[in-house]
Amino acid sequence: MHHEGAEEQPRASLVASEERLRAILDLLPYPIMIHDDEGRVDLVNREWARLTGYSLDSIPTLAEWERRAFGAPELSLSSEGERLVRTRDGSVLTWDFSSASLGRLPDGRGAILRTAVDLTARRRAERARRENAEKFSALAEESPLGIVIAREDSIVYCNATAGSLFGVPPRLSQGMMLDEWLRALPPEAAPVLGPLLRGDSSRAGPFRMGGGEGSYFEAFGKEVGAASGDMIMATFLDVTDRVLAEERERSQRAKLIQTEKLASLGELVAGVAHEINNPNHSIALNADILAEAWASVTPLLDRVLEGREGDLIGGMEWQEARAEAPRLLSGIAAASRDIDSIVRGLKDYARGESRPETEEVSINLVVKAALTLLSNYIKKATRHIVIDLEEGMPPVHAHFQRLEQVTVNLIQNACQALTDPEQSIRISTSYDFEAGIVRLVVADGGRGMTSELLERIKDPFFTTKHDIGGVGLGVSISESIVAEYGGRLDYSSEPGAGTIASVTLNTRAPSSRAGLAGAAPTGAAPTGARVP
Repeated sequence: MHHEGAEEQPRASLVASEERLRAILDLLPYPIMIHDDEGRVDLVNREWARLTGYSLDSIPTLAEWERRAFGAPELSLSSEGERLVRTRDGSVLTWDFSSASLGRLPDGRGAILRTAVDLTARRRAERARRENAEKFSALAEESPLGIVIAREDSIVYCNATAGSLFGVPPRLSQGMMLDEWLRALPPEAAPVLGPLLRGDSSRAGPFRMGGGEGSYFEAFGKEVGAASGDMIMATFLDVTDRVLAEERERSQRAKLIQTEKLASLGELVAGVAHEINNPNHSIALNADILAEAWASVTPLLDRVLEGREGDLIGGMEWQEARAEAPRLLSGIAAASRDIDSIVRGLKDYARGESRPETEEVSINLVVKAALTLLSNYIKKATRHIVIDLEEGMPPVHAHFQRLEQVTVNLIQNACQALTDPEQSIRISTSYDFEAGIVRLVVADGGRGMTSELLERIKDPFFTTKHDIGGVGLGVSISESIVAEYGGRLDYSSEPGAGTIASVTLNTRAPSSRAGLAGAAPTGAAPTGARVP
């Protein structure tokens, strides 16, 4: 009896140890199986059963487990390493198997411990990263954005667009040190992109590459976390169209502001002209009164001052004063009339009409009115002004002030084109009886224009006269006015040979050339007349 009790103690201890081992294995966070060397499964821990969905009751033998897990008898759990395992619900896990011998079980069977590490989440993450990398690469290579990625002061990626923008092929860029890559870029790019790719700034530009005719670029940098280490991804976008559009918008806004100023100045000039009229009328009236008074007092002064040659009047002897005073008074009256004429011209020119009525207009009278307004302007610009107005031309159907506005603009442009007062301006009118058109031509001997400038002068806000405040509206507005009356405004020019502006307007042609005599405007200037 004592012998039997002694044998029971080790057996009970062994069973207790086995139960403790099973309890420990059940608590471990990775799958564990114990089977004997005959393929009978003795233990499947809780994690193994949770992940696969199979308990010990479901898979009593190793062969049954292999059939369910792998679906093919040639695959065996005896192989170590990474394997794909099919679960009870049909999903697939990635396990890394290993095994070890546990010696002999109490009944003499050999015991094998088989463990697995579940790599499913890791492999899925790796696969997702690979797929994302492939998608990123495909998208990046097709992207209109230039993309460069730097890590630890070296270039790890450069797409084709960036290679094209900077002139460094991607196959050469990848692997280059950052400083080396920056030195290979156009010189104006390196100072801008260096801080961006080192993480010192997040935005750069717009900056220009390629000099005055180059393109504008904008760049953005962002730090990107990755398993291989933090990286800086920089993207580059060609923003030339946007920058140029913004520049045009700013320029046009400034020109519109200037145009508003000019409009206000026009209103101010009209107001000033009105104010000038009041004292000018007094000057004209007083000049006439003084002329009459002088004529009345002259006989009296003849008698009083006879024989008194030593007495001076205004620093002049009496006989000199007697001859000079009427001329001076006449000059005052004439100057007053000139002021009145100029003021009327300014007021008519500044008068705005939303829809001016057409009327019969003599183009010669329009030219004369414009010359009156610009007489001093012309004298300062040139010593050689030729006016050649054809007599007997029929009127055109337009509006006087609007044609005057066109003529003033053409003459001003001609004056501003001159570089020397010895250069000339010729203003002429003519009538083509067969075609029934009246033509006004303003030709200057100034600097002229290239064909490129000539193509653009009718564009709104285009001007070659920024230095003198030009806003680029005169030619455009003039063309629209002439077109409104069924006419044309044409330009021809050559650099250094001057410019010719020609206005052509339709007219109601009379039945015969002889009938034109009655249409001649009063006081038309003779052919070849010169403005003094």
